[in-house]
Amino acid sequence: MKYLYLFLFSTLSIFSFGQDALDMQKARSFFASANQTQVVEITLSESDGEIYDLYSNKAVGDIVVTGEDIRLVKEKRLLTTYNCSVFFFNKEILGAENAIKKRNTILGKYNFGISFKELADKYATPETSSDDFIFYYESLNEGPLKEALGSHNPGKMFLVEISNNFSYLIVINSPPAQQNTVILLQPVENVKF
Repeated sequence: MKYLYLFLFSTLSIFSFGQDALDMQKARSFFASANQTQVVEITLSESDGEIYDLYSNKAVGDIVVTGEDIRLVKEKRLLTTYNCSVFFFNKEILGAENAIKKRNTILGKYNFGISFKELADKYATPETSSDDFIFYYESLNEGPLKEALGSHNPGKMFLVEISNNFSYLIVINSPPAQQNTVILLQPVENVKF
């Protein structure tokens, strides 16, 4: 009887291994032919801790499956990071006049000496969100945000008009730093292989 269990276990293991190999081949084919609408790019840096460690030990081109997620290690490189505190304004939601009034109030109070945290506690709402972000300079598209980050000093709040409807008030928290990063590709939706 124990040989029957051993045989069944071996057969299931071989089938499972073959299925995994087939799934990985399908995953490789998917990533090789995926366009930008089918995948999202995720950038991890050393400051992301264990999750960064998991992917930084993989080779470029490796596919990693964790639970339901499947990711391709696209590249590893050194990037300039900007650690920033940001208020985000959407004129479509707030109304143009209200958005401009609110951001001018926040900018004036910051320049008067009130800390970003105090301002965030008082003025952050779902419509005027505030948060800390790490911007990866080399990964940003050319435009007003990239230009503004490169031309402002830490500690000063400045306005960036992204479009007619979207703007940021940004404070660079510390000088730009170089960090090792891993850039991953992940399907936009769960893809079964």
